[in-house]
Order: sequence, then structure tokens, then C-alpha cells
Amino acid sequence: MLLEVDKLHLHYGKVEAVKGVTVKLEQGEVITLIGANGAGKSSILKAISGLVRPSSGEIRYNGKRIDKTAPNDIVGMGIVHVPEGRRLFKLMTVRENLRLGAYLNKDRAAIHQGIEDVFDRFPILREKQNEMAGRLSGGQQQMVAMGRALMARPKVLLMDEPSLGLAPIMIDQIAELIVSLRDSGLSIILVEQNANLALTLSNHGYVLETGSIALHGPSAELLENPEVAKAYLGA
Repeated sequence: MLLEVDKLHLHYGKVEAVKGVTVKLEQGEVITLIGANGAGKSSILKAISGLVRPSSGEIRYNGKRIDKTAPNDIVGMGIVHVPEGRRLFKLMTVRENLRLGAYLNKDRAAIHQGIEDVFDRFPILREKQNEMAGRLSGGQQQMVAMGRALMARPKVLLMDEPSLGLAPIMIDQIAELIVSLRDSGLSIILVEQNANLALTLSNHGYVLETGSIALHGPSAELLENPEVAKAYLGA
């Protein structure tokens, strides 16, 4: 097992946001967490990346516990978080934002090649590389956020609401990128309000309700599940 969240509990003050959740990610797999706002999806990603500390439970990566590990060390292990809302440095250029994704890498040639690889994936960013990130469209900012994460050469990518607020054509481009990354062997945990998109792109899905897993299984089966369709797919 590449990554395992085992019986995770997480509190914000007296409020229990995550209630005994267990999630498993295999090498080269895409799993998705779906559910209503406030179900605990983003909190699980933050716990994995070390941004919040679990109240109890364990998070293991390649068999090693990481739930008490500092966020920068987790990035160094190969787990990289693309946060909801992009969280770019808007007064810095596109290129400067991308370079920040490689802050643990001291190899200038590797950093340069990483930026070129991002530009090859997102040609529009090559054109915009010297513009302030805050002046880009929402879709272009999402490209920068994903490119910044790829600069860290991740083994596991945590993606939080990548399609949020984007036009349909941009959502299609983000979906194509996720498929490309999956096919290259990258392991991905995807949090996505667009449940149909998330289940279409993933191998396994987890349905969260008020901090607990209500249902999980192969994504293809969840797409056909009447309860899931009624609650999340608009059927």
C-alpha cells in the first residue's frame, strides 16, 4: 500500500470534522473523495500533507507513519498538495510561482527543465511566464497551481477542487491532465465537487457525509449506484 489513512479523527476546537475515516491509495491509482461542503474532504487532504494534526489515527506512506511529520518534509517525500483556491502568490510572476514549487531542489538545470516541462504541458503559461499570476484567468491560475505542484516531482498528488469556478473548456483540459498524470504512473487523491467528473477520472471513490465514509467502492460502480446518482449526480 502506497498511502493509507487509518481511522483518522480530526478536530477544529470542539468540532469533530473527520470521524474515523480510512482511505487507501495504491501506486498508480486515482481515488476520489466526494460529498457535500463540510463533509471533511479537504480536512483529510490537509492532514495528509501535514497542514493540520489528527486528533487520533494514523497516516502511513510506504509503510512509515507521517502524521507527525512537518509539511516541508512531507513534500520532500513526494506528497504534494494543490490547494483549493489555487493559493498563488499573485504579485509574483508565473515563472516565479513555478520556481517556488522546486524550493527543495538545488539543481538549477533540473529546475529549468521542470519549468520547460510545465510549459510543454501548458503552452499558454510560456506566453504568460512574465505576467503577474494575479492577472491571469481562473483557468490559467489553476494551470500555474498544478504546474507549481509538478515542479516538486511528486509521487502522490493531492488535488483539492481543481475544477472549481472554471469554464467547461478549462475543466476538460484539467481532466485531460489528470488522465495524463495517471497514465504516467502518478498516484492521485482527488477532491472534487463535480462528482460525475471525479468518478469518471478515478479508480475508487469514497462518499463522505458529515466527516464519515458513508459508502465506497470502485468508481464505475458508484456511478451506477442510485443513491449516489440521486445525491451527487443530479439524477
